[in-house]
Amino acid sequence: MYTRTLVTAPASEPITLSQAKAHLRVDHSDDDTAITRLITTARQYVELVTGRAMLAQTWDVYYDWFPRCDQMPLPFGQLRTVDAFAWTDSGGTTRTWTVSGSDLVESGTTRAHIDAVNEPARIALAYSQSWPTDTLKTSNPIRVRITCGYTTVPSNLAAAMLLLVDHWYRNTSAVIVGEMASVGTAEIPMAFGALIANFRLHA
Repeated sequence: MYTRTLVTAPASEPITLSQAKAHLRVDHSDDDTAITRLITTARQYVELVTGRAMLAQTWDVYYDWFPRCDQMPLPFGQLRTVDAFAWTDSGGTTRTWTVSGSDLVESGTTRAHIDAVNEPARIALAYSQSWPTDTLKTSNPIRVRITCGYTTVPSNLAAAMLLLVDHWYRNTSAVIVGEMASVGTAEIPMAFGALIANFRLHA
């Protein structure tokens, strides 16, 4: 349906190193670098399984064609802005619709509306409008740049991150399980699924 490329990562993380260390009951600095890395990994994992952006971040979303229906889905919830909307035809010419508030306009005419309430977010054609009919270049011809992410991260998602950090910090390698001493991996605690259950996007 689409591919996406991260343009600007979050400027910070939803939980701080101090918060993570307090949760882990770690009072030394020997593992600060490792814990900091686990915080970022935990945030990325929560984003992956929920489909949500935890903090403000900018992405380029690419499509191979315009949709046959009147709506173009965007990844993530928590859409803040659509920053650019452009497509390139088979001759290499790039065309754009200009962002104006919650609308995409061309030559003063509103062509589409930006729906940040729906989850995931979407771009919907305005009444009586249609998608461009240009012959598009063969790969990733349509680019939509978006900024998305929570202003305040829900406490459940922050708690899920802390659970992951704790789990990974205490299980840094494969563990030996069972009478046959086979090598496996320690599973993520079930509480993680409960914490994120109501935040999964199903699209």
